Amino acid sequence: MKPDTCCLPLRSLALVIRQQQRRRRFRYDALWALAAAVLLAAAAWAMRSQLLSSPYNPGDAASTVLLRMLVCTTTASALFLPLFAALLAPAALPLQEEKRTVEEQIMAGIGMSQILGARLLAALRPILLLWLLLVLLWGGFQLYWHIAPSLQALLFSQFQLLCGISAASCTALLCAASGKGKRHWGRGSSMAAAVHLLLCTGLLLAEQKISQSSNPVRLIEGLLAVNPVMAACSPLQFDLLRTPWLYLHSSAAEFEFHTPPAALFALGAAVLSALSLFAASIFLQRAWLRSA
Repeated sequence: MKPDTCCLPLRSLALVIRQQQRRRRFRYDALWALAAAVLLAAAAWAMRSQLLSSPYNPGDAASTVLLRMLVCTTTASALFLPLFAALLAPAALPLQEEKRTVEEQIMAGIGMSQILGARLLAALRPILLLWLLLVLLWGGFQLYWHIAPSLQALLFSQFQLLCGISAASCTALLCAASGKGKRHWGRGSSMAAAVHLLLCTGLLLAEQKISQSSNPVRLIEGLLAVNPVMAACSPLQFDLLRTPWLYLHSSAAEFEFHTPPAALFALGAAVLSALSLFAASIFLQRAWLRSA
C-alpha cells in the first residue's frame, strides 16, 4: 500500500524542524523566551499610565483589572515581539557547510521556500512558545472572567500578533540573504526592525501632514491599516488613538474616520511573508549555483 502523498510534505517539513531543533540548546531558547517575557512585562507596566485613562482602584472587579492588563500586554507584544523575531530570524538561513543537507531535503521533494519556512519556525521557537503561552493564559482568563468582548475577538487579536511576528521575521530573512550565499545578520535584523517601527509610528511621523491637511481621513485610515499595534488592539475594541499619550501627540483622533478592518493587516502580513520567503529562496539557490 502506497503512503499518502499528501502527508509526505508535512512529514518532511516536520523532519526539517526536528533537525534544526536538535542543533539548538533548550537553555538558549529558554533564555531568549525569559528575556522577551521580562521585556514585555516591563513594557506593559510602563505603558499602563499612558494607555489607560483611569488608574487601578482597589475596588475594581477582577475582569476590569485583567482587561487593562490584557490591553497593555497586547500593545507591548505587538510592539516588541516582532523585534525579537527579526533578531532571531536570520539564523534560519543555511550556511555554505549546510548545502549538502539542504540539497538532500530538496531531493526528498521539499521546496526551498518550504525548507526556509521550516527552519524559520525552528529559529523562532522562543518567541512562538512565549506567544503560545500568552494565548493560553488570556484564553483561560477569558473563559473564566469574560474579560474581552468575546473569545473569538481575543483569539483574533492574538492571531494578529502572530501575523506581525511572521511579517517581521520573513522580512529579516530576506534582507539577511545575500547573492553570495552569506548570512548578513545585522543588515537583516536592522532593516526588518526599521520597517516594523516605521509601521508602528507612522501616525506620529505623519503628524505634521495630518495637522496641516483639511481632510487627512484617507491618510489616517491607510496608516492605521498597516499598523501592527492597531491591528492587535482593534479586535479588543480598544481605541488606541484616544489613549492619554497618543491623544496629546497626534491629532488623528480629532477627525471622523472609519477604522480599517483588522483582517487587512493579516492579509498584508501573509502576502509579505510569502513573497519574502520566495525571494529569499531564489537568492539562496542562485548563490549556490554560482558557487558550484
